[in-house]
Amino acid sequence: MVDATTMCSGTSTATTSDFLKILFGGIPDNLLVNLWTLPDKISYWLTSDNREIPPGLDGKDVYFSMSLAAQNLGPHQRLKAEQAAGITCLWADVDFGPEHKKKVPPDEATASKLLREYNLHPSLVVHSGHGYHAYWLLDEPWLFVDDTDGRNADRLAAAGAVEGLQTKLREHFGKSGYTLDATHDLARVLRLPGTSNHKDQENPLPVKVIWPDNLDQACRYDKTVFFAAFSPHIAAQKNETGQTFAGQQVAESKRTVDALAKEVMSKIILKADAEPAANIFSALTANCDKFVDTWKGARPDLADHSASSYDMAIANIAAAAGIDDQNIANLIIKHRREMGHEMEKALRPRYIALTIAKAKISASLDGIGNIPPAILPDVIESGESLTPEKRADYIFVMSERMGLPIKKFIKQGKENAQYSVVLQSGEEIYLGGAATILNQTQFRIKAYDLARKTMNPIASRPWLQVCDFIQKLAEVIDDEDSKDVEMAREWLDRYVEDNRSDPHDWKDQFMRCAPFVKDGQLHVAAIEFLKFIRFGIGYRKFELNDVRRVLRMLHFKSVKMSARKDQAVFRRGYWVGIKEECS
Repeated sequence: MVDATTMCSGTSTATTSDFLKILFGGIPDNLLVNLWTLPDKISYWLTSDNREIPPGLDGKDVYFSMSLAAQNLGPHQRLKAEQAAGITCLWADVDFGPEHKKKVPPDEATASKLLREYNLHPSLVVHSGHGYHAYWLLDEPWLFVDDTDGRNADRLAAAGAVEGLQTKLREHFGKSGYTLDATHDLARVLRLPGTSNHKDQENPLPVKVIWPDNLDQACRYDKTVFFAAFSPHIAAQKNETGQTFAGQQVAESKRTVDALAKEVMSKIILKADAEPAANIFSALTANCDKFVDTWKGARPDLADHSASSYDMAIANIAAAAGIDDQNIANLIIKHRREMGHEMEKALRPRYIALTIAKAKISASLDGIGNIPPAILPDVIESGESLTPEKRADYIFVMSERMGLPIKKFIKQGKENAQYSVVLQSGEEIYLGGAATILNQTQFRIKAYDLARKTMNPIASRPWLQVCDFIQKLAEVIDDEDSKDVEMAREWLDRYVEDNRSDPHDWKDQFMRCAPFVKDGQLHVAAIEFLKFIRFGIGYRKFELNDVRRVLRMLHFKSVKMSARKDQAVFRRGYWVGIKEECS
């Protein structure tokens, strides 16, 4: 493999033929490569003995399909995703430059740096004229073979792997504040190296391979690398012939989406001036803050801020509220119109129907997120040894399904254990004992209060599976934590003793943020207790989060209090617990 530090800075002289050979040289003779041109929208079908670009395409934009075709469909049809017979690589589209509406890397140097820093280096990088096309070559073609009942789970698995790779790459770019287009569909076409990009008719730009200089040095990957890394929610298995295929439940889910989309498409009418029913729009605006934020285009939790992403977000909220298909479509069209987004896509019946179908299935599934509940028991196999990498992958899946940005689960102690969730922001949600974990309502309240996020609702039976997964994924903090709690108990006794007060004059202690007893309960200000631990005891190891943690384990609760003095009202945050437990 060539040195990735030179990525995107090479001067490859690869021709169109060189590129087609490296990408499609090993495919079976019966499979074809689909070329497609604009503006005439004509298809060409390259056979195994003819990998040369047809003559007469100068001045046209030339694209090629990422999937292989099993037959020549003629000049007026492009290969569709459901017709894909295999792929030879995974891919991603990386835009950069100031002309893009989305927040993309400002220049080629920034995009190149981020692509180099991604932990799975692409095999090839093509400069498309206004961005990069990155390719991860497979060591052999991933061919799709229909199951006996006509389904093609291999096709679903491959699509899931491409989507997973792009999702991870999008997260990588997102850490720097940039977005990437979702281009994971198997019908995707990309520009062919050796041709020109005519987006600006006055200034056509060359489409060329820029890395590596020698295509024979391009690295190749086993498809199982992508399947394991980017499709953790698909239970990978092998049949008797050794062929990999996705779990039946995932295939069934996809079939359900397509069937429902056809039903939706038969009902809806799309008009550029469409308006949802006034009472529906008013009800959503008045009762759903997430809908208001979505309508304003202010959803930082979305993976990207494309118009399509907001279409899906609006459909998800509306479907969960039980709104009919036509009004969901009208909401999407109205939002695009008011936000000044491109309208053509919103008037495509299949696009809108698929968006609504996915939203309706997500809202109705008796499971977690959009994964059928039948495959949940296979997510973590019994007795599986969890490496840090596996644990992180599983927690990522749980985060997606629960709708919370979870970093890790913590189990404090073994008997009468206390649980907490640490978010990606570093904030810790203290959950309490097993009773809180098992009670989804209490869990959701805790998450909302401390994370300020509404957790995805989960049906009763799958929630018990969630509880089981939390047990398996939690990091156990035992001996050292117990010592901290015992020490904190002693320190708290000393702190209260050193600040002994008149039980009839608690307000004076309150004004000084000192500890006091009121109604038989001990009140402690966490920051003042921390000062005592650090400077009175001399234990500098403790942080404010440690104080909060041990106070919780001593069954203290955080409250807001206020008191009036000399016509002024003072407000303080205190931790309240039973005095006898700390004496």
